Amino acid sequence: MFTFQPFCLLIVDEIETITTLITPSGKHFLIKSDPGDHMIIDCAVASRCHLIITGDNDLLADGKYLNIDIMIPSAFIDYFEQEKNKK
Repeated sequence: MFTFQPFCLLIVDEIETITTLITPSGKHFLIKSDPGDHMIIDCAVASRCHLIITGDNDLLADGKYLNIDIMIPSAFIDYFEQEKNKK
């Protein structure tokens, strides 16, 4: 029934090699309508990221938090293409 489990573990191992575990501070409360989204903002701040790509309407409503842009995937693709063409 679970023949794919070793493959899943292999994927998790691979993801762990290219990621960094972040411990959020619990200090950033941007989304009043969806407190579960606070962790997303906390992790973004803790990891010093510059961009959150999401389809979550609560996160998208503000469009930016501190120096972190928040955008939908299609907007990111457009942005990425424009930046690539500048080079």
